[in-house]
Amino acid sequence: MPRNVIRYTEEQADVVDHMVTKDGIVLVEAGAGSGKSFMSRQIVQELPLKSGIYTAFNKAIVEEGVERFYGTPIQCKTLHALAYQYVRPEKEIKSFTYKCITEKISYTEKRKIIEVIDTFYVSDSSCMFDYFEEVFKDHSRKDYMINLATKYVQGMADGDVNPTFNFLLKSLHLMLAEKTVSIDVDIVIVLESSVITCLP
Repeated sequence: MPRNVIRYTEEQADVVDHMVTKDGIVLVEAGAGSGKSFMSRQIVQELPLKSGIYTAFNKAIVEEGVERFYGTPIQCKTLHALAYQYVRPEKEIKSFTYKCITEKISYTEKRKIIEVIDTFYVSDSSCMFDYFEEVFKDHSRKDYMINLATKYVQGMADGDVNPTFNFLLKSLHLMLAEKTVSIDVDIVIVLESSVITCLP
C-alpha cells in the first residue's frame, strides 16, 4: 500500500522516517493496541530489504507475524528458535530444577543457584565469573556458590547438563558479542509486550 494512503500518527511517522533516513537501532516503547505490529509491517514495506527476521518470545505473536509478513522477505521465529538455530545443543532442552543439582546443599541454596544462573542468562553481562562474584559477594559460602553456579553453566556448555531455553539465548548473545556467528539479514525486528526494537 503506498505510504501516502496511510495516515500515520506523528509518532508513527517519526519512526518510519527514522528507519528510512538513518542507519541504526530503533527502540519504540508503546502500549497495547498502539500499532506496534502494524508499524513493523510498514517499516518492512518502506525499506528495500532482501532479508529479515521478525522475532518475539511469545509463539502466538510470531504466528501472527507469519500472516502479517506473508509475501515479504521476513522470516518469523521465536527468540528461542532463533537461538536454537545457532547454538544446536547436544542434549534435550529441559528446565533446570533443584533436582538437577546433585550436591548435598540446602533447598534454599539450590534455589539461589538456580535463580542466579537464570538471571545471568537474561542479563547483559558477558562474563559469568564477574556476574557470580557480584551476586554472591555477601554470601557466607561465596566461593563455593560461585564454583557451583559456574559448574552447572559450564555443564550446559559442555553438553553434560541439559540446557535451558535461557542458556540458548545467552549462548547466542555471547556468540554475537564475540563475533563467532553473525545473523546476516537486513533487519531484525524484536516485538515484546510494550516494546518493538528494529536492528538494521
